[in-house]
Amino acid sequence: MQHHDGYVTQDRIKEVYNAKCHPAVMLERFNVHEVTNAFLSASFGNLEHITIHDFLEYYALTSSKISCDRRFEVLLMKHWKVPKKEKEKDNKTFVFIQGLAKIFNIM
Repeated sequence: MQHHDGYVTQDRIKEVYNAKCHPAVMLERFNVHEVTNAFLSASFGNLEHITIHDFLEYYALTSSKISCDRRFEVLLMKHWKVPKKEKEKDNKTFVFIQGLAKIFNIM
């Protein structure tokens, strides 16, 4: 569920997180539900309400593990349902964050 007071629930993240392109799902080792729940547990623990601060912390930790900006950008765009029109603009990193903010309705 989206909230207009600066947070989303894990259910809302399940709506926008795309686990179908995860390698474990593509190799049929795990299903989408299992990968999504593992992602939520690893990224946000037992938080009921995920704030923009929580999400930016996840974003920073994830980006620090990937040395190539373009690879990081593609990885995140594949895993999040950012509207196509947002992907087509020039500044992809800024647009990606802006797209997520729209999806989460937190900015």
